[in-house]
Amino acid sequence: MIIQKKNIMPKINKYMVVVFCMLLSFNLCFGQVNIPENQVIKSGTSQRGNYLLFGSSAMLAQDSLTYVSTSHFIVERAAYNSNNNAEPGYVKMADVKPVATQKELRAMFNQKELDALLYRYKLQNTNELLRLFNTRSAFKTIEDDYALDIRFQIAMGDAWLDEKAEKGRTYIYRITRVDNKNASTVMGYAVQMTKDENEGLKHFSMDSSSVRTYNDTVLSFKWNYTIDQAHPEENADRILALALRNENFTANKSMSSLRFRMYTLKNGILLPGILKHGAYSSSNQVEGNVQISAKPEDEIMAWIVPEDIFGNQGQPSDTIFAYAVSYKNAPLLTKLYSEEVIDGVRLSWPKAPAKPYIKGIQIQRKAGEDSYEEIAMLPLTDTAFIDYKLKIGQKYTYDARYVFAPSVGFTQEVPAQTIGSYTKFSKPMPPENLRAIQEGANIRLDWDSAKNNSLYAYHVYRGYDGTEPTLLSGAITAGTYFIDTSAELSGRSVYTYYVIAENLRQDVSLPSQPVQIKPERAVKIYPPATVQTYYANGKLNLYWDDARKMDNYIVGYQVQRSIAGAGNFQNLGGVVNFPQVIDSSLMHGQAYEYRVASVGAAKELSAYSSPTLFELPKEKDFSKVNIALRNTHEGVALSWAGIERPGQQSYVIYRRKAADKELSVLAHVPLGNTSYTDKTVTPGDNYVYALALQFKEEEGAKSDTKSITYQPAPQPEILK
Repeated sequence: MIIQKKNIMPKINKYMVVVFCMLLSFNLCFGQVNIPENQVIKSGTSQRGNYLLFGSSAMLAQDSLTYVSTSHFIVERAAYNSNNNAEPGYVKMADVKPVATQKELRAMFNQKELDALLYRYKLQNTNELLRLFNTRSAFKTIEDDYALDIRFQIAMGDAWLDEKAEKGRTYIYRITRVDNKNASTVMGYAVQMTKDENEGLKHFSMDSSSVRTYNDTVLSFKWNYTIDQAHPEENADRILALALRNENFTANKSMSSLRFRMYTLKNGILLPGILKHGAYSSSNQVEGNVQISAKPEDEIMAWIVPEDIFGNQGQPSDTIFAYAVSYKNAPLLTKLYSEEVIDGVRLSWPKAPAKPYIKGIQIQRKAGEDSYEEIAMLPLTDTAFIDYKLKIGQKYTYDARYVFAPSVGFTQEVPAQTIGSYTKFSKPMPPENLRAIQEGANIRLDWDSAKNNSLYAYHVYRGYDGTEPTLLSGAITAGTYFIDTSAELSGRSVYTYYVIAENLRQDVSLPSQPVQIKPERAVKIYPPATVQTYYANGKLNLYWDDARKMDNYIVGYQVQRSIAGAGNFQNLGGVVNFPQVIDSSLMHGQAYEYRVASVGAAKELSAYSSPTLFELPKEKDFSKVNIALRNTHEGVALSWAGIERPGQQSYVIYRRKAADKELSVLAHVPLGNTSYTDKTVTPGDNYVYALALQFKEEEGAKSDTKSITYQPAPQPEILK
């Protein structure tokens, strides 16, 4: 390989030195060290550690002889603390040289890759490959691989991986070049923050993807991305800002070489990934283009992943589906036949080949000079279609073609054609599933379409309360519904609806099954006049004029009662069929109000009549019984009136001495008795008595008390 001084930098600089011509006058300072911008060496981080790319050095870019005469590089490292004012304490990390042994070579590349490299570089064995990697003047041979895959830079001794870098720490690396005469010079510095990923790859968002088939054997894939580099302002600490520079992929700031790795499934088999450079169409617009070879009718699925030179990857793109098919060799639909059938035209064609890239069969139709309209999109397995939506005697032109998958990239330009018309009709079938619902103040009818291939219109008929149905609507040619907005619809009547179908020849079907509905419209019902009353035998009789004589829509009456003045009317029983009712649940001394409303056939209520007042007078209180006392020779005799009350079970006699405060029970006297003699008295003592009525669940009030001083009466002579 001939090296010329004027061709200063080999292709290495085309891919690796992107921004070193910017801001040449800017110096980056930290502590006591001054780093000119042209001494900044590109670096990057990954899950494996920090990479240093010596080939990005401005020193090597200035003179190709400098690169060729380089023996190796010395790497020193110092940890960086923010705003550190002290001179970094560098520690030597490595002497970086080209790969030297077969063991080192096979640690970088597997056998399949080595075989591919030997074939690509026209080498006989891996020893020749080792010599190639150790010959800097042979760089031109591996130029493309060198720019894409960092392993080739490591193999040439032009890159180094710091696998001992700690996550989250920032390091300053000092790189010294040693030439073939063992003279050393500080070549530059790299600053890198150690992380697991390149966060700049997260800002790639895919805009579009496409594929083009040039012929049966070559497919070209393309993806377009926007880089939304929404970074905050550059860090005020210039060292930290430099440590993150490789994360910005926008063209005007990028220190990263953009790549895409393409993954391909060919006929279900995953192929090795293909690494390609990305191209900038603007400062934040990039695209990836890849061509792959295939065999005719291969099924291809492909997607790409943005990747930096250090192996960090972004999010996968959408998957593109493609087939290796050209229009020249694609199967086409070329034959289409037509025949007249009852109510339509039948189209037929040969069975389509079972190809995964043919997605269906499109049928189009036009009448005369009209434009084509699509009338069917059919599965590939269909071989016939009947067109029923036609006009009598009209001639139609039909087109049919295969519909290819979008990824094929073409359509069938010239379709198969035929002409057809029809004049045969069948009598229409009646509509099905007729339904009626209330919609506002109107009635809405819906039905399922009649099974009529030559359908022209529908007609609606209506009857009410058993009357003969009459035509309600004109021809309904659009839709399968009708709204009855007639003002004469009444909430008092039940309406019956029918629908019939009519074909293009004016044949009509039988009526549909009827549907009935009663409109929810207000019905005026008049209430009866004022309620009249009379009381007899413990019952209150309520009666009123029979409003049904004036309105046969009324089917009954609802009576309500309230305590007078309370206004809390409650139903007095249910609906009654006669203009009268009896209330036997009255209380003496209580006033009541009564009112009545008419009830319609649909249970509607009229307004209530004006209230009628009735008061049942208080009943005399028979709960207390007066008692009489007298002295006898046996004791004090008590007597009372013999009136028994409902629910009464016995009499209770109470007694106390005049000096005591509380009455106590003296005796229980069964019903039927009206007297009792207290034989436990002492002559000369004064006694107080009272009587109470005992009911089943309670005791009545005590009578007024009576007192007596017991003096034994003389014994009658008859008893002596």
